[in-house]
Amino acid sequence: EEALGFLLHGSLGNLIHDCVSVCFHQNHGGDSRNLNGALNGGDDFGACGTGVTWKIEGNTLTISGNGRMTDYYPDAMAPWTGHSAQIEKLVIKSGVTYIGKYAFTEMAAIKTVQLPEGLTAIGGAAFSACNGIEEIRIPDSVKEIGNSCFGGMHGLKKLTLGPCVEKIADYAFYDCPSLQEVTFPATLKSLGRYAFSMCTRLKTATFLGPAPAIAQDTFELSKAAIDKWGWYNRNAAINPYLSEGKKTVSLEIAEQLN
Repeated sequence: EEALGFLLHGSLGNLIHDCVSVCFHQNHGGDSRNLNGALNGGDDFGACGTGVTWKIEGNTLTISGNGRMTDYYPDAMAPWTGHSAQIEKLVIKSGVTYIGKYAFTEMAAIKTVQLPEGLTAIGGAAFSACNGIEEIRIPDSVKEIGNSCFGGMHGLKKLTLGPCVEKIADYAFYDCPSLQEVTFPATLKSLGRYAFSMCTRLKTATFLGPAPAIAQDTFELSKAAIDKWGWYNRNAAINPYLSEGKKTVSLEIAEQLN
């Protein structure tokens, strides 16, 4: 490839080089790099997975296509990272089945997120430290939420988990201090270590089905906050009035009515 690029010169050579680049792209499983190893696309659009593309228009980042997004890492960040300050809205369209690791980490300007039905998993740290987001709705199709996926989201106030979530990994919602309640679907099978630790305002955790095996430290600091401020603990099986951790709404009503 390097030899071919070196030999091609002039306008005709550039045209041939571009054509060969396209052929190379098409014949290598949709890999989004040309002969020089550069990402095909521009400063505000490009590929972010096989069959998946990204585009920025105004303050909106749109991810579209069919298939899985690429995983990113702290030393190999997503191509839109340089636009973080301007992106306030994230739209992921139907057809995208997986959100890559670290895809939107520390993009604090994002305020709204639209996740599609058909999405099945969200990679680790995908939205970590996105402090501008106040509400997240996990689509019905999602089964797995990765490590530290929504960790450090200090603005997150409302979380709606879809009815098919089976696994919430370690640290998934670690350090979300504005979150006050969460309802787990009956499908939940695994709740990781420290998944909701440091959620210091979390008052209520409700399981719609049998509670899965829970790591001892999953709600560690949330419990500490409950102890500190005297809230009733409905679901940790340590409620001082009901040892099974059943609902205590009648006690709360009685207390409020004196």
